[in-house]
Amino acid sequence: MKRICIIDDDFAHRRLLEYNLTSQNYEVLSFSKGAEFLNETFPEMPFAIILDHYLKDEKTGLEYLADIKKKMPNVPVIFMTNETDENLIKQVVEIYASQYIAKDPASFVRLRTLLDEIQEKSKGSWLSRIFKKLSFLQLV
Repeated sequence: MKRICIIDDDFAHRRLLEYNLTSQNYEVLSFSKGAEFLNETFPEMPFAIILDHYLKDEKTGLEYLADIKKKMPNVPVIFMTNETDENLIKQVVEIYASQYIAKDPASFVRLRTLLDEIQEKSKGSWLSRIFKKLSFLQLV
């Protein structure tokens, strides 16, 4: 089961995300603070991270994004927030968040679509899958 981490201080939104994602067969770990997430040790890297911008914390989601990318450079981070400021969105993209999603009535649909895209990318291209199969056959 793929693990998704949520970093959001809004309890109600966090619970909605948890319910939505667990109903799609994801394992979900939730954190109300970015520091809690960064202090957590993971036996294996999460499949994806959902990060809010406004946190009741000493840093914003944008500031935590840089720390998260240092700790887990290959894990997709989905920046999900009510903020629609174009400068913030530009900064998010520059720090390599996988995607920005505005919190609105359609955000769960966009989130599901994005997670499906991440899943497909993680499988690799058809050519890389063929080479993986060929290398396996050579080992047998």
